[in-house]
Amino acid sequence: MVTPRTPSISALVEPAAPMWAQRMCLKFLDYFVPQAQRQPMQLWDCPKAQLPPAADWPFCVVVVSDQNELAVSMGGQWLKLVTGGPV
Repeated sequence: MVTPRTPSISALVEPAAPMWAQRMCLKFLDYFVPQAQRQPMQLWDCPKAQLPPAADWPFCVVVVSDQNELAVSMGGQWLKLVTGGPV
């Protein structure tokens, strides 16, 4: 069993820091994603007609909700990722 771990702000803020500084550090945790993932990450999903331009999102993965598939941007177009079935 894997227990999800929530990041701690203790390394970022002194215990006697003002409340606004503690709130700011909590906001940072919402805005930034760690570079070394420690848990599954939720993918963005959208219908095929609303996919953004692939050139704007190189090497990104989305869930194409109305097609029930994954797509990856290789810089010029969205390419369908073929999965082999359930894990």
